[in-house]
Amino acid sequence: MGLPARPTRSLRGRSLSWSRQANALGAKGEPIRFCVTHPYHPLCGQTFELAAQNKEFGEDRVFYRDADGRMRYLPARWTSMAAPDPFVIAAAGRTYFRLEDLIRVAELIKDLRA
Repeated sequence: MGLPARPTRSLRGRSLSWSRQANALGAKGEPIRFCVTHPYHPLCGQTFELAAQNKEFGEDRVFYRDADGRMRYLPARWTSMAAPDPFVIAAAGRTYFRLEDLIRVAELIKDLRA
């Protein structure tokens, strides 16, 4: 069972509504679950059943149903569905900052002093 061809979009934000229940299934037919990992998102730490995963407007997104059954989405990079960051793997806990982030901070400090 796939998603219907045309979802209807709510005018009140990031709500999508499909007429049938749609869930992504793992290799053994079990539902795939993901966790919201973005530390500042209000849903951080909550787990949801994956309904679909798709690339829209150049960004990977995960779709899930909220408590009211409405289809919602989040950027995949804010969830446990995101691919691990190669820098974090290579650093193996030995550093907290990336070079490009430190350069950006230095530029911001320089701009603030100007």
